[in-house]
Amino acid sequence: MCFKYLVFFFLALLISLSLANQNSGCHTNCNLDFDNCYDSYSQNPSNNLYSCISQWQRCFNNCESNNQY
Repeated sequence: MCFKYLVFFFLALLISLSLANQNSGCHTNCNLDFDNCYDSYSQNPSNNLYSCISQWQRCFNNCESNNQY
């Protein structure tokens, strides 16, 4: 009887971890895009840092609106 609960718990844990890992990709991509934009800004300060921040914020909000936490 206890073995059934352990198997169920293990499967539930695997599913939740895979979903969490899958959804974190959206925010990771936003952060990578911001890093690239900031690197460009660092090399050429005439670029607008505010546009990097706005781009990151739009991307982050898009992840959340698509339930990709």
